[in-house]
Amino acid sequence: MTCMAVQRPTFFRGIALICPMLFVSEELKPPMIVTQVFKHLIKPLLPQWPLTPIKDLDGLDFRVQEQGRRLNKVNPMSMQGLKPRLATGCELGFTFPEWMALNLTNLRTPFLIMHGNKDFITDAGLSQRLFDEASATDKAIKIYDGAHHGELICCLPGLGRDIGMEFLPEQFATTETCLSDMAEWIGARL
Repeated sequence: MTCMAVQRPTFFRGIALICPMLFVSEELKPPMIVTQVFKHLIKPLLPQWPLTPIKDLDGLDFRVQEQGRRLNKVNPMSMQGLKPRLATGCELGFTFPEWMALNLTNLRTPFLIMHGNKDFITDAGLSQRLFDEASATDKAIKIYDGAHHGELICCLPGLGRDIGMEFLPEQFATTETCLSDMAEWIGARL
């Protein structure tokens, strides 16, 4: 959505970004030698191969690691442990972040960024960078203390039942606060 808002600044009246993946956190990137081998040697030869070097992220979504693993098993949108195709991984890991870094200042669409400061999937510091560099005059950022990646919108009673494991009260509170902040921001612009 951020990419589209940069390319078409008047298409949206505003965008709400939850833990946006604009860049790949240094902590999640494979070692530089692995990156270069995949990018320059293997990708041109085998773009369809599911070889993308990616760390297991299942246990990083929530402060209770088992919640992420269980959610992965019941989520129909999950890749169920499959690795992205090499060409896809290269585009998401290299091409898009490089393009986004060059175009951050071109974001003029009003936006709200919501991010947890304990997010190990996407880096809250990179969301702060977007906020600081974007040229939009109507922009806001909310950094939720102690919140992990999935806790901003996933900690709902029904989902706890589906994964067979209840969320902690502070996880419920984070999701409730995030959804409330988003509704308030959107409501003020309708």
